[in-house]
Amino acid sequence: MDNTLLQEVRERLDHLTQDTSGKSPSSLLASFKRTDAKTLMLSANREGMIYFASILISLADKGVENSHFHFDEHTVLDQADQDLVIRYSATP
Repeated sequence: MDNTLLQEVRERLDHLTQDTSGKSPSSLLASFKRTDAKTLMLSANREGMIYFASILISLADKGVENSHFHFDEHTVLDQADQDLVIRYSATP
């Protein structure tokens, strides 16, 4: 992703974040569950999707190999059949 595109995404994300800044942190809803043997589903409301997008943009922006975020019922997920780790890797 080139820096121009990343900047555009950051600006859009900042705009979305401002739109939800008046909401309480408890308005974020997200769950991660297995729907069948091959499928894991992340479900989230608007605030949850914006939160996940901000995490992904942060990882991409920093570009630090193996930097990561953990998501489970002890962090932001309301329901988690399994823990979720999102990790940056320049060569997946």
